[in-house]
Amino acid sequence: MRPSSSIFYSFLAFTLFASLLISILPLPRAVAVYRPELLCLMCIYWVLYAPDRIGVGMAWCIGFMADVLEGGVWGGHAIAFAILA
Repeated sequence: MRPSSSIFYSFLAFTLFASLLISILPLPRAVAVYRPELLCLMCIYWVLYAPDRIGVGMAWCIGFMADVLEGGVWGGHAIAFAILA
């Protein structure tokens, strides 16, 4: 049984927002090497859990948010997440 649409999208937004915050959390250099790409893992999870609701376009948008937030090359995460999806 699938949750209702509003509950699903609110939980999706919460998990993506939390993983975005964790990705910019400042850590010491020795510990930062071992930080997983939680946003990428969340994207994989949501694409596998609800492929009819989360697809390539949503994965691209999530990757673009990561690019803007981390200040890297725009489109790097976006294209990687789209290919991953």
